[in-house]
Amino acid sequence: MMKTIERGENSPKPHQLRRQGQMPISMTLRDNSIIKLQVPIAELRSAIQSQDSHGRIAFSLPNQKQTRHALLQKIDLEAMTQNWLTASFREVGNSDMVKVDVPILLIGHNEIADGKGAAMIQPTDHLHIKGKVSDLPEHLEIDISHMQIGDHISVANLKLKDGLEILSNPETVIATLKPVYQEPEPELQVITAEPELEPEA
Repeated sequence: MMKTIERGENSPKPHQLRRQGQMPISMTLRDNSIIKLQVPIAELRSAIQSQDSHGRIAFSLPNQKQTRHALLQKIDLEAMTQNWLTASFREVGNSDMVKVDVPILLIGHNEIADGKGAAMIQPTDHLHIKGKVSDLPEHLEIDISHMQIGDHISVANLKLKDGLEILSNPETVIATLKPVYQEPEPELQVITAEPELEPEA
């Protein structure tokens, strides 16, 4: 759980916090009020990498015993160095409707793709989905075992359980099985040298 410190008028400026290893963040609570906080940068990076299956991070707010769960909304980056400047979060409950990116996992054994004549291409590795936090899957499994050369799976081919809505473009291609053209090996030209004749004495 991420422990936070509240930022007030007398708190150090954001650039001063970053020099101290602290990240200035903001959190929008469920009542739409916004609180300004600070957390250790290293702990924040670790928390983002180990978020729960619904993409949430657990926070402990100052002077509160209740654990708050929030989704990462945005990380602002410094243009030149790409260092983290600030981050914003939104508190969510299990019954809240949210829009999140869910990873795609291709499953199934495709013998054609295992051969040398075709390659499985995955242009998209996530989909944008809307639904209740409690209904969100950790990932979306797409079966590719039945695909033949030239086949493709797009968003329009997917069906999710009731309560979930795909917001990504229906024409977005998720996987396609493309033929692999191999150039024929060049024929080797065999050049035979004519024997040299010795001049007659």
